Amino acid sequence: MDNIAKKGRYLLEKKDLSRKVFGNYLRARRKELNLSLEEAGFQAGVDHNNLSRVERGEQYANANTLFKLEPVLQMNISQIFQEIREKGEN
Repeated sequence: MDNIAKKGRYLLEKKDLSRKVFGNYLRARRKELNLSLEEAGFQAGVDHNNLSRVERGEQYANANTLFKLEPVLQMNISQIFQEIREKGEN
């Protein structure tokens, strides 16, 4: 596991944020950009079924998937975790 993935997992566990919270955030961001699962998966080069499982909280996205999602979600990984952390504090 690389450092970014470790940091992301640490932030999720530190704030007691579950896979579901993370998945809900990704889904909301995707919908905010008016992208279907299929479109987001195609643009990122990831299987839309895997993306769906991440959004439903059934699995974590690995670092490679997160890097591929950055341009599609128009955010970098650190922004994603920062926004989730900030929302958890409010």
